[in-house]
Amino acid sequence: MTFSVKYSRFLLAVVFALVSIMDMSAQDGSAVNTPSTAYTVEELLSKGVTGENVYVTGRVSRVLSANVAADGWITYYISSDGNKKSLQLRLVRNYKGENQEKWTDISEVGLKDKVVVYGRLEEMASANEGVLAFDNYLVEHVRFVPVLMNCETVDFTDVYYGESSDVGQKSCSGMSFEMTFSKGTNTSYTPAYYISDSSVHLYKGNTVTIKSMTSNLISRVEVAYTSNTYRDGSIKVSSGTTSYNAENVLIWQLGEPLSEATLTAGETSKFTSITVYYDIDHNDNLYTRDVTPGRVGTICLPYAVEEGDFSGARFYETDYIKDEKLYFSEVKRLEAGMPYVFFADADASKVIAAYSGEAVEEPKSKNGLYGTFTQMSIRETDNIVVLSNNSLVLCGDGSSLSPNRAYLKIGEISLTPTHADSAKRVSFSLNGEATGIDAVDTTAKTSSTAVYNLAGQRIVPSSYKGIQIRNGRKYIGRSVSQ
Repeated sequence: MTFSVKYSRFLLAVVFALVSIMDMSAQDGSAVNTPSTAYTVEELLSKGVTGENVYVTGRVSRVLSANVAADGWITYYISSDGNKKSLQLRLVRNYKGENQEKWTDISEVGLKDKVVVYGRLEEMASANEGVLAFDNYLVEHVRFVPVLMNCETVDFTDVYYGESSDVGQKSCSGMSFEMTFSKGTNTSYTPAYYISDSSVHLYKGNTVTIKSMTSNLISRVEVAYTSNTYRDGSIKVSSGTTSYNAENVLIWQLGEPLSEATLTAGETSKFTSITVYYDIDHNDNLYTRDVTPGRVGTICLPYAVEEGDFSGARFYETDYIKDEKLYFSEVKRLEAGMPYVFFADADASKVIAAYSGEAVEEPKSKNGLYGTFTQMSIRETDNIVVLSNNSLVLCGDGSSLSPNRAYLKIGEISLTPTHADSAKRVSFSLNGEATGIDAVDTTAKTSSTAVYNLAGQRIVPSSYKGIQIRNGRKYIGRSVSQ
């Protein structure tokens, strides 16, 4: 069946209210595996899909070997969080793209880079290691950029997991901070990680400088020593005060939030991890929101957020509608006042954005996506579509939308591409059998009485025969009971 543009656009709004935003369900009800719904390493290795071709996502935890000069492949490991002691997936002879597109240098794959890859799952190599067979290839690649966090722990037993010999300490980094180790005033001994007791050794006069890699300032540092015998009772710090708890953890409270701070060893000591806490509560230029991993949401802020100054999600703007699919294209910078759709990372519990610049007074709209800075009441006649629990809902009377969110007017979205062909896109299907919708939340309601036909026209259910739509469900060949 075909419709004119006038009716097809309204129909899209109705169908959007019926179909899960992803509309990526197999006939057995399970989620279809695509680049945008790629399994995490844990999900993949728990599904029992050995021998199948799959999409999987993770962060690079270790680069093992390469033959870029002759064949153009690199073998490396990924895990969900980029840590070595987490469940691993070995990508055997990974190529840069389809048809054995070659890597040109091993440095093209970096630790903590985020990737989506495609390949055939082999039998488990061990309880902690899965394997993608030869000739798997890269689908998406995001080079590592520092991540805004509330706090982060660097566990040195993870950093040097699998090493066969002692490692001299010069520098090391996590997702949000970096550490520089120095001999300092000690002319004989250098800081080092020792395999024998799985700890970093500092000697009198050695220094460790800890530096935030983001706009967040450090407020507290904790150093976990191996025992009371090997904790440092004469440690010196560049700012603030220190004390120990019962677990031999040094609590270093900085005098004021700083971008970097240095400790100097007063005696030989051994520790296994360093945790950094950031001054989130006093950062007036930081927006945070709790999210569910993998969920879709919307955002609209009065300030700009520059590339690299947000974490926990990838952000998109509306692109176009074609062949019953709505396309969104990824953006790297958030414009002040502009609304966006975001996809929370699989390992994210918060979206954090460090904003800057002058605030705009009014929210903006672009290509059918509208923003709001304040709580917004919605009427059924507004034909507004909102996101809820990875579904799109056509709102009824009495609905409301929380501040700093966005909503869609499907009929205003372009029918031709608005971004370059090279743009990174995700698409949502607008067809398929609906199975119902979730409520927006306790304040959002779909119309309890309005009934429509497939042309988007409101009807009287008792006298209309055919497919009817009410409360986000299709009813076929009979009237809808009230």
